[in-house]
Amino acid sequence: MEEANRWEKLNVDCLVNIFERVDMDDLLLSLPFVCKSWYQASLHPSCWKVVHFHKLINQQHSESG
Repeated sequence: MEEANRWEKLNVDCLVNIFERVDMDDLLLSLPFVCKSWYQASLHPSCWKVVHFHKLINQQHSESG
């Protein structure tokens, strides 16, 4: 595989730009575990400007009831 085509080689700013748009579930439970660079990008404050807890709260209510 060519170096230019490797996802883990994406610039951190590019990763953060993408990660700002993903669901919180993915940001917490999937993306950080892909590779070290994705983990580092997932910690960027821009990824956490807006956190929607209502999905998690609604999910917990539907599972408990």
